Amino acid sequence: MRSDAARRFGLDTRSARRSVPPPNARRGAAMVELAIVFPVFLMLVLGVIDLTTGVYRYNLVSEAARRGVREAIVLGEDASPQRASVGPQTWTGTAASAGPVPDVIRPLLAAIDPAEFTIRLEWPDGNNVSPSRVRCTVSTVFRPFSFVLVGQTVNLSATSTMSIAN
Repeated sequence: MRSDAARRFGLDTRSARRSVPPPNARRGAAMVELAIVFPVFLMLVLGVIDLTTGVYRYNLVSEAARRGVREAIVLGEDASPQRASVGPQTWTGTAASAGPVPDVIRPLLAAIDPAEFTIRLEWPDGNNVSPSRVRCTVSTVFRPFSFVLVGQTVNLSATSTMSIAN
């Protein structure tokens, strides 16, 4: 009865059944598609992770420069006797160095080696009295793990300038 109704409406169920491939016939095609798409997807995911890590590191460098210059502006010539003044000679070191500015920057670098961060303090006006300026530049090298085979690095640097408060 079904075949009579199917024939009446122009549906031939036998030919439709024959044209559908068995479920196992697409198995090889799925593996080929996976082999093409998976490396592209993996590179996209690794690229996004590298990009977000690079943006995080740049923000970290910017915050370190801001904190470094904030510490330096309160350590001018008129700083309190309990704290040693800094400047006006240019100072260059790392976040692992001893001193009041590296001591303020170091807590930001929880999981990163402080020796990788270079700090440079400059007094553009040539003295460390209020209202002269202090400039702090923090720089580091970022090594994205998706560039390991190529060996490329990205230099990150941030500068912050403020006027001496004390």
